[in-house]
Amino acid sequence: MKPSSNAIQVRLEASAGLNVSAEHLDREVKQLRDDLLEISGTKVRDASETVPRGSKTPEALTLGAFILAVAPELIKQAVSILIDWLKRDSKRVIKLGYVHGRPVYEINGTWNAKDLEDILRLLSKQRVPRKGAS
Repeated sequence: MKPSSNAIQVRLEASAGLNVSAEHLDREVKQLRDDLLEISGTKVRDASETVPRGSKTPEALTLGAFILAVAPELIKQAVSILIDWLKRDSKRVIKLGYVHGRPVYEINGTWNAKDLEDILRLLSKQRVPRKGAS
């Protein structure tokens, strides 16, 4: 099953602690992405794919950043995988944000599934606030 047009889409930036090498983080994030892809209604892509060509924004270059798209009816499975990944190491953190924006939430293994599910749905429905807009 492919994510539907109403798929929940958010930007995730996974971190495994301050003293973790880039190679270690890359392995950890690859495992998280692979786990998420086991859900049939899920798509994962590099965050750099959402940045306009030629752009050199820091968001595009963030190690561990990717876009998650999951069918709404499968969100509980994705949340379970995210929480399990976070709980495997107390130093792990996931920053969540709009697909085309900066992170607005930082979560760790102490979050409960319901709150995380609500945040993912909220981020997916809202557009990135424009600078100068009130």
